[in-house]
Amino acid sequence: MTADLATLLAAERDRLVDDWARSLGRLFPAFTHRPVHDLTAVGRAVADGLIRYLQTSEPGVLRTLASHDAVVWLGREVEFPEVLRSLMTLREQAGRLLEPQIAGAAAQAQAYARLVAATDLLLVELARAEQHRHRPAPEVGAAAADLEALPDRGDAAGAALPPAAVTLAGAGGRV
Repeated sequence: MTADLATLLAAERDRLVDDWARSLGRLFPAFTHRPVHDLTAVGRAVADGLIRYLQTSEPGVLRTLASHDAVVWLGREVEFPEVLRSLMTLREQAGRLLEPQIAGAAAQAQAYARLVAATDLLLVELARAEQHRHRPAPEVGAAAADLEALPDRGDAAGAALPPAAVTLAGAGGRV
């Protein structure tokens, strides 16, 4: 069933992606003013990544997809929850598009379960990438902690020195 689902998805990819990109503006206000060609680039990248994952069952495919330029662009353009909702919409549209092409209710349920699992794994990878983007790098965190630990550089009476009295390193005196 895995190869069949991947093959079906590959055959319907362009139609799925075009329908998805056009529907986003109607479904989510955040996408109303985004260029359709940019959204179709995201849709193609996601569909291709899901197809590769369905063919190989290799999670690294989804990690790579989460950092794809088109997917990263989408994350910069709209809020993260909207990115997740838009990809769940793509999943739902793919399921509806492929359902009539799969014979039997059991086979349809199995195919949809695989599609849901693949998309959910992608959403997890996107959430990890989003969390990583918002966490400061260790060097930045350490530098901020060092700055906070510095004592207040005031005069003997405890008043802060005026900005003009700050010594610049290498300037040979006060500026």
